Amino acid sequence: MSVRKTVSVSLSPELHAVAEGLPASGRYNTFSEAIRAGPHLLDERETAFDATGNISLKITRPTKHDAIASSICIRSYH
Repeated sequence: MSVRKTVSVSLSPELHAVAEGLPASGRYNTFSEAIRAGPHLLDERETAFDATGNISLKITRPTKHDAIASSICIRSYH
């Protein structure tokens, strides 16, 4: 297992509420686990684009990380 590093991030009250509610909903075990899902989803999204900027889609089963990504993306752009 890789060594974890502690970081500090600032979240809007809305994003904090989303992340805080995920463990209570049972989708994530802890607040930290919910926050860690974000970079994983961003990495997946970025790798979906090929070198020309076109999206390369592959069909996969939804994961528990999909819920927080949808919430964060929707709230981030509004």
